[in-house]
Amino acid sequence: MKSMKWGAAALAVAAAISTASPAFAADESDSPGSVFVQCDGRVGHVSDGARLMRVLLVTATAGISETAMSRDNADKRAKGAAGVAACDAAIASERDAYRRVQLGFAKALHLAEDKKWVEAAAAARAAPALSTKNDWALTKSATSTARYLEALFLVRAGKIGDAEAAAWDGSNVAGLDVMTMQRMIKFAKLSRTLSPEKKAALLRSARYYPVSVVEAANALAVAGDYDAAITAIQGLSATIDAMVDKPVPATGVHAAIATYSAMKGDAANAHKELQLAHQGLDEMRAKGDPASDPTTFERAETWVAFAEAATSNADGNAAEAAERLGARGTWVSIAPELVARVVGDVAAKLPEKPA
Repeated sequence: MKSMKWGAAALAVAAAISTASPAFAADESDSPGSVFVQCDGRVGHVSDGARLMRVLLVTATAGISETAMSRDNADKRAKGAAGVAACDAAIASERDAYRRVQLGFAKALHLAEDKKWVEAAAAARAAPALSTKNDWALTKSATSTARYLEALFLVRAGKIGDAEAAAWDGSNVAGLDVMTMQRMIKFAKLSRTLSPEKKAALLRSARYYPVSVVEAANALAVAGDYDAAITAIQGLSATIDAMVDKPVPATGVHAAIATYSAMKGDAANAHKELQLAHQGLDEMRAKGDPASDPTTFERAETWVAFAEAATSNADGNAAEAAERLGARGTWVSIAPELVARVVGDVAAKLPEKPA
């Protein structure tokens, strides 16, 4: 008897609340969903009070209440301008700091759906400021994500300089966050411009995200900062040496350092590093790498061959450098910008052939 009275009371309370508050209005299966669901396919932040009312509705209706069972539904996510309007409405009624930032990012994506790239970038940049509390972790993660989205949208808008600035600002805000390094390294080749922020981000990525070392070093070299490129890739050599009992010269690393040294005019260091690269290549041959790991061996061999050409050029022997460059049809393992720079420098030194 008591359980029946409790069920009736729960039903009465839940019905009264659902009638009085739009937050508990029934969401029919054929309805467009709440503004939250229309914004990003997820329900709004659920407070403790709202959670209690949902429990009461489940108890009173044997779990058949649509409001009680309200859940995320990506299929009801709106598109474009409709999504933007839904996100604005959702943000206006949401008080949870984390959820407000999520809704702000969703708004940026809806603007991008309509190819409003500049507006989308601005919305992404503004999203972290939607937070309603001073939360260091939220601010840091939200800002790095915001700058990543901003950079993507600005690239689409053709604003390369602004895109780079956003990417490196986000990387420096994130600090040692490897996920951000993984995201931002893709912007390394947008231009040859090397701002202090870009340089700091690339050196940090090379140090703490080893997978990005070659890409970061090449980006620094393409920008003309060969010393920074050498610093970046030397870190990989130290990491490799620390992981093995008997270190052997890392062929690709020493060939790259030889290349960068030659390109900055340091022929002596280029020869020293090239010797180590050859030693490493001999070790690879002795282990049978040409047969067991042909892709890695071919990549290392290509780096050594390119380093030889660059070193010949640094020695002042343009003819030999040209011969080495011409011996291979392609340089698939080498950054195209570096190949073009060495080839162009060699060509400028060769005497013109008589007509």
